[in-house]
Amino acid sequence: MNLTLEQKSDIENAIKNKEVPKYLYKYRFWHCGGHKGPKQNCKLCERNRLILTKQAIWFASPSSFNDPFDCKIPYRYDLLNEQTIRKRMKELNKNVSDDEISNILTYNPIFSKDPEKRKAAYRNQSKIISNNYGIFSLAGNYKNILLWSHYADSHRGYCIELDAHLLIKELYSLLYPPNNVAIDVYQVTYQEEMPIIIPTDNKEEDLQNYIQILTVKSNVWEYENEWRFIYEKNTNLSRYIPKQVIKRIIIGCEMPDDDKKNIIRVVTEQLPNTQIWEAQKDQERFRLEFKQIQTA
Repeated sequence: MNLTLEQKSDIENAIKNKEVPKYLYKYRFWHCGGHKGPKQNCKLCERNRLILTKQAIWFASPSSFNDPFDCKIPYRYDLLNEQTIRKRMKELNKNVSDDEISNILTYNPIFSKDPEKRKAAYRNQSKIISNNYGIFSLAGNYKNILLWSHYADSHRGYCIELDAHLLIKELYSLLYPPNNVAIDVYQVTYQEEMPIIIPTDNKEEDLQNYIQILTVKSNVWEYENEWRFIYEKNTNLSRYIPKQVIKRIIIGCEMPDDDKKNIIRVVTEQLPNTQIWEAQKDQERFRLEFKQIQTA
């Protein structure tokens, strides 16, 4: 897509202002069979390999995430005072009567002061978010042992190094006609306490509330140093990226030899300019070392 100089400048400024690292990382398993070996015709395995086989990234629904609180921070309608609620309902519908508003306040569980009654409303809110946002998550580190354990099949998988600046330029180009896709990149914020999010009728404040819901996590996940590309109004979809975005493939230190041969073959065929490295266990310290594999 051909962008104007002004559009290119806007993208460069966004990268600078957001302080996005030059490289970010995606951990993957090679197949979901773990130590038992690959499953035949597995759709999940195919999707995990899309970035290698088709140079496509996957914007996942938050409903698939492993953190039960992720993207599920509730809107606290119960903390709004009754006068404010009545005023907003009148603004939304001038014909609504006071008695109708009273019935809503009484019977709609989202306004209840009882946390148990609000659970169903919160589940519905989470469902709406999961159906309307796709998220491509990346880590800030390829050396973290826990990341390899949690997201790369206990070191039997692999890690992909992406040029984050090139990726942003590619995805931000979708903001402009003819695509007009709502997409942005955010760094995840980690904190001990769940934020209290009060609904508002101010559009800018409401946008910030949504960003909080989508990007704030418990500080127990801080080791991930996560960045998120968030795709609005769509989810569970793939987007093709240029091959030059994929800079390096790092093979896990416990990947079986047959899988190692297969991934080297795929990368050599599909991404001939991408480096292939492998992780190795340091024999004297609790850390990983990395070396490049010569495939030629």
